[in-house]
Amino acid sequence: MKLSVIIPCYNEKELLPELIALVKRAPVEDKEIILVDDGSSDGTTELIKAGLDKQVDKVVYHRVNQGKGAAIRSGLEQATGEMVLIQDADLEYDPHEYPGSSPPLSRERPMWSMGPDSREKARTGCTCSGTMWATAFSLFFRTCSAT
Repeated sequence: MKLSVIIPCYNEKELLPELIALVKRAPVEDKEIILVDDGSSDGTTELIKAGLDKQVDKVVYHRVNQGKGAAIRSGLEQATGEMVLIQDADLEYDPHEYPGSSPPLSRERPMWSMGPDSREKARTGCTCSGTMWATAFSLFFRTCSAT
């Protein structure tokens, strides 16, 4: 199964090169990396355009900061994988943990987030983060309002 890794980032120029290298080395064979620059003002955009964009599969640029939810939605629009993972750009979570953090592969296009909620997986059995639910509701309402 192909994994789409969405990296929403805002003002992360110091950590982004290392994170992209770690995600590329993550033990998942079939993956795409989608970087979403959410209107960064610290030089992140320039860093991406100076070469980081060639290290990922897709880059989405927001002209102004729209927030993490909007960055995730933009990444989801570009995702082609059967599974989607949201990887925060702050290096708090190790991409080498992807295989152990994934939801059951029987779900239809599962999505999960590497974040505090993934630490609760062992205790609760739930891999659904607040980010995932906010995104799912946003997509649901956006889809319903478009019809």
